[in-house]
Amino acid sequence: HRLANGLSGLGVGTGDTVAVFDYDSNRFLECFFAIPMMGSVLQMVNWRLSAEQILYTLNHAEAKTVIINSDFLPILEAIRDKLRVPVVCLLQDEDGFLDGLPEPFKSRSWQILAQRARHVDGFVAVSEYYGNKIRERLELDESRVEVIYTGIELEGYVPASQPPECPTIGFLSQMCEAKG
Repeated sequence: HRLANGLSGLGVGTGDTVAVFDYDSNRFLECFFAIPMMGSVLQMVNWRLSAEQILYTLNHAEAKTVIINSDFLPILEAIRDKLRVPVVCLLQDEDGFLDGLPEPFKSRSWQILAQRARHVDGFVAVSEYYGNKIRERLELDESRVEVIYTGIELEGYVPASQPPECPTIGFLSQMCEAKG
């Protein structure tokens, strides 16, 4: 319900189309369930199309909001002035990759990301820590970053009285020794 509540706060309602411009990621998986759960229509954007084709599909589907991965901000930059909807960027783990680059590429990459952030209406971070870190790195106003925690809420969850006959693993994100 977390992502659905966040989208509702942006004015997305029943019957509205939400375009998701992302890889198959844990954030994409959340969108895949949260958007239809709230009665909205999920539009999966094919990032392999040209910028003009993407613009056409977004406008033709009458998307109310576009959710985009930061990797696709260069495409957004090319069509932003013709796009008629707000754009929200999902932030997760950009720092791990960019900070691992050698100089001068690391500094230049952060500069480019900060420049492209100007084309985005709002950002969603996965934690307060990460939201604050990205706000500082990209020099964003506090009002442009909202924290929506990943995962599911366990309020009201009651565990099964018996374990399942066949144990299953639901979802593994990434395993990174540096992150515990």
